Amino acid sequence: DFLVQMVQEKAIAILLNLCEEKELKHHAVKLGVIPRAIKYLTIGSPNAKESAAWILCRLSKYMEAEQRQETCIPVARMIDSDIWSVKSSAASATMQLYRDDNEKLMFVTEGEGLRRLMKMLTVRDPRVHENTLGAILSLMENADVPDMLLQMEDCIPTFLRMIPALNMSVRKLTFGILKCLSIYDLQKVMDGVPLIQHYNIEHPPAEFEDYIKAFVEKRKTKGYLSRVGKIASKFSEKEMKEFEALFAELDEDSSGSIDAEEIGLLVQAMGGKKMDDDQIQSLIDEVDKDGSGVIEWDEFLMIMDNIKNGRGSTLGGMLGNALKQGFKRSVVGKQFTKASNYYNRKKIELEEFIYAEEKAKKEAEERKKLAEKYWEAEAIKRERMRVEAKLMAKLRNG
Repeated sequence: DFLVQMVQEKAIAILLNLCEEKELKHHAVKLGVIPRAIKYLTIGSPNAKESAAWILCRLSKYMEAEQRQETCIPVARMIDSDIWSVKSSAASATMQLYRDDNEKLMFVTEGEGLRRLMKMLTVRDPRVHENTLGAILSLMENADVPDMLLQMEDCIPTFLRMIPALNMSVRKLTFGILKCLSIYDLQKVMDGVPLIQHYNIEHPPAEFEDYIKAFVEKRKTKGYLSRVGKIASKFSEKEMKEFEALFAELDEDSSGSIDAEEIGLLVQAMGGKKMDDDQIQSLIDEVDKDGSGVIEWDEFLMIMDNIKNGRGSTLGGMLGNALKQGFKRSVVGKQFTKASNYYNRKKIELEEFIYAEEKAKKEAEERKKLAEKYWEAEAIKRERMRVEAKLMAKLRNG
């Protein structure tokens, strides 16, 4: 059995080397390498499983959807291996094999892949952390996965342990993940993260800009606004679609609520005078039933109901006008986008300035503490020298 295992491992390693050659890949597919590699994910030795996973990564573009789904459970189980390279190859396979939402969801649910990956982050072996975080970020492209992550009790603390990592990629991936999770539940993420790291979550690495934009847009297209209770029954299906489109357009970060900043942009886009924070907040307070300081989806629908029945507020009037003008396609909508881009740039510049000031202040405090420690040490040193001199004088006179 041992010799057979060695031969099998050697054979599959040779196949892996062959699959590295571009001109041989198509030939390998014709010879049935993909189904054999899938088989070895289950029955092979740890080394054979690792090689099989890498073979499938190399040939992933030739795999059928059914074949990728067939790998979900065995790849997820590889994450529990005691060998770090097997774990790492499973995380890489997760990133490269699963492309559509159904495959990602199958890996997460049937293979318990998300739970296994989160457990892998608790392993004190930095060699596996980068691929693991990359795999989690890849799975989060399915709009249901971030909610599943947030429901895990140790979700935020686990990611927090990655922030001090020496590997820059690990830190960047961590902030990218936390930013995406904050889009789903800002309060939970920010409450669980130290204040000093809030800036890094609000402004994740530039490499994630396109990913986060796509992430937000995908959440919107998935219908992230629920049909809330009786209020939704007051409108036709057409009206609800119009309201959802307007709300999603105003809710730039797809947080599920419209805040003071987004209302301020709407006011400017509608041609109104620039308003300060207190004036904008007073508009929100007119319709903010739960006192949260933002307009949630159900409150937005109440505004629409008031408009429909002639019971308007100042903010309701603006939203009604925006709706009538076909907000997204109108000149007003374009102005909103333009104002939003300008505002976001200014906001980032201000926050960067504040962050730099806070950092400089913290560094100054640390320098002051070091100086105090230095002078304290010097005082102790001088006192010791004085005592020693006094003792020496006594000895000489003694």
